[in-house]
Amino acid sequence: MSNRSAKIEFFFKALRLETIDLCDQFYHPQIFFQDPIGELRGREAMKDYYRNLYAKVIDIRFDFTEISHDQNRSFAPWTMHVRTKALKGGDWIVVPGLSQIHFDADTELAIYHRDYFDMGGFLYENIPVLGSLVRTIRNRLKHE
Repeated sequence: MSNRSAKIEFFFKALRLETIDLCDQFYHPQIFFQDPIGELRGREAMKDYYRNLYAKVIDIRFDFTEISHDQNRSFAPWTMHVRTKALKGGDWIVVPGLSQIHFDADTELAIYHRDYFDMGGFLYENIPVLGSLVRTIRNRLKHE
């Protein structure tokens, strides 16, 4: 495992509400972040995003498969296992995804981070009423 792979895995496995300051050791002050929810700029905005997200988390775990690197870019496939107060009655939700992370050559801090995952599988399908509607639509599309 490369140093960068270890850095990525450590960060995401250790990140919790009480460890938000790990962002200072992982993200560049000018980080640009994007995921299916939206985008933000700056390390303080990133910390606020995680504070907001992790305030609702009961438990979370990331399992990484082989992380690959191309110069200053890393591609980290993961499976997130999460229990949250806001979704599915606190039961486990399992979501596969991929993080594309670019590291600043001088500081070795992440300056670009984009997460790819199925927002429907993570959020929409786990909200009462809306979830059953989304699953019905998906099933109909599968059979057409």
